[in-house]
Amino acid sequence: MSLCSIKVGDVNININISTEKLKKSIDLENITKEFCKYFQTTNEKPQTELILDMGYPYYHKEHPSLKNHKLNFPIIHDQIELLELSSALGYLAGQYSKKYSFCHAAGIQKNNKGALFIGKPHSGKSKLSNILADVILDDDIILASRNSMKTITKNGFKTNKNKEYRIEIENSPEEARLDYVFLLNKERSSTHIRQIPPSQISKTDAFEHNLGLYLLMNYKGAPDFNIPVFEVGTKDFKHNTKNIERILS
Repeated sequence: MSLCSIKVGDVNININISTEKLKKSIDLENITKEFCKYFQTTNEKPQTELILDMGYPYYHKEHPSLKNHKLNFPIIHDQIELLELSSALGYLAGQYSKKYSFCHAAGIQKNNKGALFIGKPHSGKSKLSNILADVILDDDIILASRNSMKTITKNGFKTNKNKEYRIEIENSPEEARLDYVFLLNKERSSTHIRQIPPSQISKTDAFEHNLGLYLLMNYKGAPDFNIPVFEVGTKDFKHNTKNIERILS
């Protein structure tokens, strides 16, 4: 059963229910409203499909699986976490988009310049965004092209100061120009900064690891950026904010 169709980036995605059993156990009306609230709906022909399936959230036992242009997303009854769902939809859109790639990254604007913070978990994406940004598009997941970035949901989200939950950013820009990319390396000292070729951003750097190993193996990776890319050490935050601010000044 089809719930609705949404557009993520430039990809149209049909949202479907896997079984009659799941259909009877969830509040279809409420879930459809949630999709319409947070995602752009469309009547255009879908290019791919996300199927809501019975199972545990992927950070516990089961992970989404991608077969025949369809991504199965496990849920318990009608409990759908927006970040999990947004990550899965962003990944799906990134795989089939002609323009964008899905990135576990924070997108910000500083001094009218767009910057993307890419990095593995706990590398400092959210913290740097809160310290440096004039505007935050989203501080965790983003669609990125070679020189632009776009939110997955209508409005982006950011992590609260205690890292307990995500807050919707009202009236955040859906899309912005990219001027710089920063690859955050929590193993390097905060005095470390150097320009690197875009090819040095690995799949594991840009991937949302909660999506699981199977999707990582099939992940197309970050874009081949045509803007400056810098590797920045984030072992502590004593110096790197100044280094980034200098570049974005």
